[in-house]
This record gives sequence, structure tokens and C-alpha cells, in this order.
Amino acid sequence: MPRIRALLTVLAVGPLSTWADYWWISYEAEPAHGYPEECGWQRIVHGGGAERYFEEGALVIDSPSTSVCDSYYQYMPGLPQGQDTFRAEWRLRVDDVIYEDPGIAVSFSAGGAVILIYAIDQIYSECECQYVAEFAPGVYHEYALTSSDMLTYALFIDGALAYVGELVVFPHSSWVQWGDLATGAGAASVSTWDYARFGVLPAPQPGDVNCDGTVDFRDINPFVQALTDGEAYQNMYSGCWPENADINSDGSVDFGDINPFIEVLTS
Repeated sequence: MPRIRALLTVLAVGPLSTWADYWWISYEAEPAHGYPEECGWQRIVHGGGAERYFEEGALVIDSPSTSVCDSYYQYMPGLPQGQDTFRAEWRLRVDDVIYEDPGIAVSFSAGGAVILIYAIDQIYSECECQYVAEFAPGVYHEYALTSSDMLTYALFIDGALAYVGELVVFPHSSWVQWGDLATGAGAASVSTWDYARFGVLPAPQPGDVNCDGTVDFRDINPFVQALTDGEAYQNMYSGCWPENADINSDGSVDFGDINPFIEVLTS
């Protein structure tokens, strides 16, 4: 677990621009993009569906105003096959919750599932049957969920590690969901979604310092940066595996990695 925690923490540090190439499905909530069902998502509704509208470019899902009618968005199939590192990101503001309602869920056909549901100021893991994190309602937070083995996951809130948990095996196929997930006990909410993104990263590969899936001359500049300014490298390639620059696997990126990098690059 310490090793998993360390790796996932590195994956969450800094800006996430390097993940842009790895989103296989996302929703950027701007009126010009339309509603999620216009962007490849399936809309699931109960009781007619919650009221929806755009506010300052974000999508508001308002179920109390429609007598507790909910709606969420689903994409199937979920995780592409052959990928080892999964990441979900969403920017969300929770304004009002009756019981527990808005949330995000991920299920892997070859692994487990995680379902995170928001109360007014806490996040509940439905699979683990416990509250796992707290947050401040009424303001936007940036959330990330990362799994490197499809068995455990890490939850980050505003870039800080908030919880490390276990996925629970579900008899489901692969899918991702977000929106008003709860349907019982009078659950309702007002939640505002700025974006919801789901992506994968190629498995660790020594020498693939820019994490584009191959080792080539495009890795030279990132390797030099990792060698001379590790913090700047992590900020620029925040979605990349740290081991990829530690070519000789001695736990640090230094001059001892230069010759092994050249060998990997030219082999």
C-alpha cells in the first residue's frame, strides 16, 4: 500500500495537461457543447428526469425543483482494454443535498467498482459502506480518482490525497457514470458540474519519459528536464510514471541514468 500511495500521489501533482491525450471520454460543460447526451453519453432518468440548465458555463442538475426526479449519465463500454492506469477527474459544486445523491461511479469488467456519493459535506463510498472524505459545500472542488491496478484507488480533492480505498467486485460490465446517482429514500440535490473526464495512461516503460507510449527522441528533452529540474518535470508531466525517468531503478533520477537512457533510446 505505501508504494501504491506514493505512485498515485505523484500522478496527482501539478497541472494535468499531459492527460489531455488520454481522455477517451469526457464532458466539458459549456452550452456550446450541449447536454451530455449530445456528446456521446447515455442519459438515464427516473421520474421524468431532473431539471437541467447552464449557469456560467457549467451544467446544473436540480432534482429538488422537479419533485425528486433524478438523472445521470452513463458511458459503456468503460475502460479500454490493455491499459493499466485509470484516472477520472471532475470539477463539482454541491449546493444542496437531501440524504445522499450526486456522485460518480466507475466499474471495471476485469476488476472492481467504486461508487462515490455526495452528502452535503461528506463523500460516501457505496461499495465500502462508509464515509471516506469531507469537503466544503457551495464552492467548486477539483476531484480526481486514480487506480493503477483496478483493485485499489486513491481519491484526491484539490490536489491533496483524501482517501485510499479498495474497489469492490460487482457483477457488472465496464462503465462510467456521473450525475444524480441515488434514487431512493427521497434523495435529491442541486449539483453543478464543470467537467467530467475519464482517461487511461500507458503502463510504466523505462525511457518513455513523456509517457506517450513509445521511447524515441521526443523523450530526450523531458529526460534532461527530469535530470536537472525534477519539480519542473513533475509539473509539466504530472500524469507520467516516475519510474520512467529512473532508468537504472535505483530510486532517483541522476547522472547514473544517462547511459541506461541512451541504451534504451538506441536499442
